[in-house]
Amino acid sequence: PKDYLKTIKRTGLGSGLFAEMRYKDDGSENPDFVLNKPAYRKAQILVAGDNFGCGSSREHAPWALLDFGIRCVISTSFADIFYNNCFK
Repeated sequence: PKDYLKTIKRTGLGSGLFAEMRYKDDGSENPDFVLNKPAYRKAQILVAGDNFGCGSSREHAPWALLDFGIRCVISTSFADIFYNNCFK
């Protein structure tokens, strides 16, 4: 989310990855979010649905995935801008 885009570095962005889904309004972890569950907390592969990365036009999105520990995203399709940003 935009609140985490205050850097041009590729590190430190993992905490903002999926923040609107990972955290509750009070800042605590959402126990229902899959990457907060113990079995997936250290996941390196993310399986996603159609048009993954849509709505993200900055390089920060793939950087956040990498900083979080995600090394591979498998999806049925990727948003064009996100896809291209993965190679920058």
